[in-house]
Amino acid sequence: PHPTLALAEGVQQQRQLLGSQRAAAQRAAAEWRQTPFSRRRLFLRTLHKYVLAHQRDICRVSARDSGKTQLEAVLGEIIVTCEKLRWLCTSEAER
Repeated sequence: PHPTLALAEGVQQQRQLLGSQRAAAQRAAAEWRQTPFSRRRLFLRTLHKYVLAHQRDICRVSARDSGKTQLEAVLGEIIVTCEKLRWLCTSEAER
């Protein structure tokens, strides 16, 4: 096929993929809204443990992809994420 036609087909495929991903995200968000806070808190605590357990990998990828130093990755990715998760798990976030 002509390069322009191939490009147009690729763009159309990407639009379809994006549309299906958007629909899946909307379904997940609707389900999350219905999830009791106690269950959300359990998930967030599990996520927090995962971030801490894998912080070296997260920092390595962050440094590689963004050009950050390891220290910048710890300060900008790990600490910020863990603090946000901690805050979300408090009763204040329940409101």
